[in-house]
Amino acid sequence: MVLHANLCDPKDENSIYVLNTGMYRSTDNERPSAASRFRTETTHDLWVAPNDAQRMIESNDGGANVSFNGGKSWTEEDQATAQFYHVVTTNHFPYRVCGAQQDNSTLCGPSRKSGGIDIGDWYDVGGGESGYIAVRPRHA
Repeated sequence: MVLHANLCDPKDENSIYVLNTGMYRSTDNERPSAASRFRTETTHDLWVAPNDAQRMIESNDGGANVSFNGGKSWTEEDQATAQFYHVVTTNHFPYRVCGAQQDNSTLCGPSRKSGGIDIGDWYDVGGGESGYIAVRPRHA
């Protein structure tokens, strides 16, 4: 395992967190193993409250999650976040933005909208994370 980042628990010097293709925790001062993986998403960062190690925020490809019980349970990722690959636009006015999302599906949505753009304004256009979106000019 390649260590991406590590963080010591502010209240327990024998407990460390390792962030990589998931989040791993070791509570016995040993190198974390696959058995110690307790978050499955690609974890980018972790904040642990200095006065209460039960409170933490983990950021990943899908957004962020909060735990109030040391990682036993996490909040939903209900904020609108996405990483797009291979972005294209359509010929609509206003134009639509389309792309393949990191660890997700493909989407198209408006570039602007009176009253603001809502999550419901986006629609799946088929394909996967690493694909390209091909807009048909007659139907774009």
